[in-house]
Amino acid sequence: QEPEEGIEKPLNALKVIAAAETEFEATRQAIFADSQAGKCGAWAFERQLVFARLDSYKARVSKLHEVFQTFADFVKLEKVEVSGEKLNNQIKQLFLEQSERLDLLIKETNA
Repeated sequence: QEPEEGIEKPLNALKVIAAAETEFEATRQAIFADSQAGKCGAWAFERQLVFARLDSYKARVSKLHEVFQTFADFVKLEKVEVSGEKLNNQIKQLFLEQSERLDLLIKETNA
């Protein structure tokens, strides 16, 4: 999987979660307004009861997005060239180290 895909997929998941949270809040407010008008009963449960596990998942997806964003930044190092042989070699070495870590992460998650 390319780092860009690793950035896009968690970002899409976070958007879906945000949409669910927005819809939940809108529904909660509508029910509250209707209950004040006597059209229905009051809202009977807390947000935490509905979203506790989803919040935990959201935190993990956010961390995954951050990891892939970092790897995407390191992939850009492959194309960087600066004046000075020593600095170029350090950048290439940093890129190679991060590439190895990404490969290891991919192997561990596919195992």
